[in-house]
Parts: sequence; C-alpha cells; structure tokens
Amino acid sequence: MVQRVALAGVVILVALTPVRPAAAQEPPPQQQGQVNRPNAQGPRGRGQGLPAPGPNMTLQEMQSMFDAYALVQAQRVLQLNDEQHQRFFMRMNTLQDLRRRHNQQRMRMLNDLRRLWRDQVGEADVLVRIRAIDDLDLKFEGASRTARQAIDEALTVRQRAGFRFFEEDMERQKIDFLTRARAGRQGPG
Repeated sequence: MVQRVALAGVVILVALTPVRPAAAQEPPPQQQGQVNRPNAQGPRGRGQGLPAPGPNMTLQEMQSMFDAYALVQAQRVLQLNDEQHQRFFMRMNTLQDLRRRHNQQRMRMLNDLRRLWRDQVGEADVLVRIRAIDDLDLKFEGASRTARQAIDEALTVRQRAGFRFFEEDMERQKIDFLTRARAGRQGPG
C-alpha cells in the first residue's frame, strides 16, 4: 500500500513538474566526481517543482508524496549512476520508512503521555512513559545511523558530502511544503 502511494506520488510529481527550456535543465559542467550542492538560492529555489498538496490529503499521503519527491531529487542532485541509484534507492527507502515508523510511534507515545499528564496520573506512571519515549529515541538514533552508513556505502566521498547538504535542503523544503498545506487548509483570512 505504501509503495503504491509512493509510486503514485512519483507519477504525480513527474506529471506536474513544470517544463523548462533545455538550457535551463542542464547543470553547469562539473569536474569528475563533483556533486551538485543543493542550494535554496539555486535555479530551482526552495520548494519549487513540488506540487501543492491537495486540500483533502492526509499527513501520511503528503509524507509519501514528499518522500517520492526527495528520491527523484536525490538522483538529480547527487548525479547517481545506474548502479548507485539502485543501491541508493533501496537504502534511502529503508531510511525513510524507519523515520516514518519512528515518528508515528513517537507521536502515539506522546499522545499517551499527554493524556496521562492531563489526567494528573501519578508521577511513576508518567516517568515510565517518559523513559519509554527516551528508549525509543535511542533505538531510532542507532538504527538511523546504521541506515545512513548503508547509504554512504553506495556513494563516493563527494556524494556523501552532497547527501548531507541534500538532507538539510529537503528538511527545509518539507517544512515549506507542510506550511503551504496548512495554509491551504485554513483558507484565506
């Protein structure tokens, strides 16, 4: 199901990406092994190319759409060859799934903690929930590090550096995307 949504997101992104003249699509010539560094001031700008979220899209649908967009952009920005792309795609999908599962589980646990806190349940019960969230975060940090190391194995050193820049830029674009989605739902005024 998630794969179908991600695939649909890629199809939508490709269909809705504005067509630019060929000269605007070609990156400047680079030295062998050099990586495009994503830059908010670059030709694409921040958030361009990513269609606006639909008014009835769920947060999960928006996340899947953005994850698909990020995979497409990674191919372009990191200039992956065919062998690298296949390995990178699988490993990046693993990292995205890991992040998504962690965020969902953490949100459930925080909501449970919030309920206990509001109901003024005993401190011992609250402390158990806090420790469970902390344990979840520690496990995620380790699993995330392992997943990122697996991605690094598919990349050259320069691409690894580019991937760090890319992730920061994607995080900014995700915030912009979600902000636009929220503003679109609230409507004018």
